[in-house]
Amino acid sequence: AVRPGAEPRAFTAHFPDWSRTASALGAVDPLEAALQELRAASLEAQAADGAALATQANIAHRLEQTIRAADRLAAAGQTLEASQMVARAMEVAAQQEKRAADTPRREGVKTIPYAALRGHDVAGIDNGRKERYLADSEFDTVLGMSRAEFEALPEWRRQEIKKTKDLF
Repeated sequence: AVRPGAEPRAFTAHFPDWSRTASALGAVDPLEAALQELRAASLEAQAADGAALATQANIAHRLEQTIRAADRLAAAGQTLEASQMVARAMEVAAQQEKRAADTPRREGVKTIPYAALRGHDVAGIDNGRKERYLADSEFDTVLGMSRAEFEALPEWRRQEIKKTKDLF
């Protein structure tokens, strides 16, 4: 893999505006910066919450795997595919991070029966995420899948399911 600032002259000769000054001035590779942020978030999460740490570590690990695969593609001359792969991985990592932050820990979360949640707003809860307040057994019965399976679905699909179950 070629690091920024160490590009071969045979490559840079094809780009008259190529600047080595950016890397010489200490420009940070955006992928490395993102990985550093994820690692830092993982360390902060470790101090705050073990479950959050597992989520952050998992996201960072998947992102690192994607970057390695992108490096192999770039080495094979498929730079567009590599950049698209990394961009998509960053997008997915951000979605997973947001989803993890939005999902409350189950212990201590009040449960509300499905009949009370169905069809209307309930005071004192996040009405956009009514599914959070279902008991685990009721969640499986009403939505036909576990919480983990539901959270793994894309946002649009979760919204559709919630509409059909009148939890919107």
